Amino acid sequence: MLGVSYTDVDGLDDASAVVLSGSFAPWADHAPGALARLGDVVLAYDGAVLGICAGMQLQAMFAGGTVARARVKTETGFGTVDVVDHDGILRGLAPRIDVYQHHGDEIADVPEGFRVLARSATCAIEAIADPGRGWWGTQFHPEEFDGEHPAGERILRNFFGLAGT
Repeated sequence: MLGVSYTDVDGLDDASAVVLSGSFAPWADHAPGALARLGDVVLAYDGAVLGICAGMQLQAMFAGGTVARARVKTETGFGTVDVVDHDGILRGLAPRIDVYQHHGDEIADVPEGFRVLARSATCAIEAIADPGRGWWGTQFHPEEFDGEHPAGERILRNFFGLAGT
């Protein structure tokens, strides 16, 4: 099951791992009932989940956290993030990494059971983990990487390794 819209997800039983991707649309543009249904499906899923940008925000909301408008307008492009916990998806990375940023919202309250893995000057919660659930998330976009900015590739490889895929 690749590239399925959140409005069409009714189960994840066949998935080896799940990636909740970002969205350029504001939260008000999304169907609340479909998001709630997605939350039920993701919470019932017994496998590894990576949330990217709005996907990480969804993880936080599904687990009882809150999301708000970003306190500082984030510039679009590569920016520096400080890794504060090198566990899980951030294993093997330098203490400071350059990753692709593009977001207008951020996690305001981290849900119980989650750890903050990374932060930046403009965003206090750049990456989170709840290893007990098998959930990891990044506010930044690891799928955007290149030879000068390789951290995203390592993060994705770490996630799929943790997922056993």
